[in-house]
Amino acid sequence: MSKPDGTTLHLASNLDHVIGALALALKPGPDARLVLVETAMLAEGRRLDPAAGLPFDNRGFAVEVCDLAKETPEDLAARLEGARGIVLMGGNTFTLMEALDDIGFDEIVRARAEKGPFHVVGESAGAVVMGSQITHVASIDDPMAASRVIEAGLGWIDARVLPHRNCPDYGFGEAVERLLQSDANSEDFLVIDEVEWHSIAA
Repeated sequence: MSKPDGTTLHLASNLDHVIGALALALKPGPDARLVLVETAMLAEGRRLDPAAGLPFDNRGFAVEVCDLAKETPEDLAARLEGARGIVLMGGNTFTLMEALDDIGFDEIVRARAEKGPFHVVGESAGAVVMGSQITHVASIDDPMAASRVIEAGLGWIDARVLPHRNCPDYGFGEAVERLLQSDANSEDFLVIDEVEWHSIAA
């Protein structure tokens, strides 16, 4: 499977480090709307707090939050109608992949992109699921957080995505280096530094 025509992917380790430049790439404006997916965060006991300010909400975008586990395919398709893009926030990769598979995320985004340019932003786990496989992060994320373990990612890029290189927090940076040293096919990784992001154009 490949990236849907008409979409631009933006893959990041941590939105906090890149949100200014990324917001400009998403083209803010009075009618610009983004859908933020907190599903992966919820699996780690975290959630987006509108009272504390949401990503992108002070950067020229109207934002709305959803949990894919509580959406129907029709709900998500309606949310994406007219939206500038969707942002998959970081958290547990395996829970997020299960939700993407259950809701038919690939088909929904393909249908949306047929109607005009569309952006998909993946932060951390949200970036990992864009790749060919996700099992390489099993030493970082708990696979058992999902009710069923899916090994394949969406396959929108032909690589295994590995974020958080040089991350100083939570042992992520060290875990990435261990993976790069121990994996027999480390050349298959798309490695993303903690303070950078990659865009893959339509």
